[in-house]
Amino acid sequence: MDPKHKELLEQCQEKLSESVTDVDRVLELLAQSGSLSPAERAELDRNCSSSAEKVHLLLKTLVEKKERDHFQEFCWALEKTHPVLLSALLPANNNTGVSQSSKLLHDEFQRTET
Repeated sequence: MDPKHKELLEQCQEKLSESVTDVDRVLELLAQSGSLSPAERAELDRNCSSSAEKVHLLLKTLVEKKERDHFQEFCWALEKTHPVLLSALLPANNNTGVSQSSKLLHDEFQRTET
């Protein structure tokens, strides 16, 4: 995975785990796009008892276990299921590789945690 995408997902992992309410739909869309194999989907369903656990393991799978960068597919799935979260993850063409909306989301997450 592109280091900027990896860093962004790692930074937002906890809040994504809390915020993604329709994780099964996200998994379905990622499976349809080929980003998740049937075995990976089954593992997520089998090993996770909560939505937050599924999101956490999904992100770990996308970041650590995939040879190809599936960030765009993840963004597409969020666009379909959680459009507000998508706007926070889209990379920008700037020096940091993190969009202003990503920074705002990160800042918002920080405020809600305090």
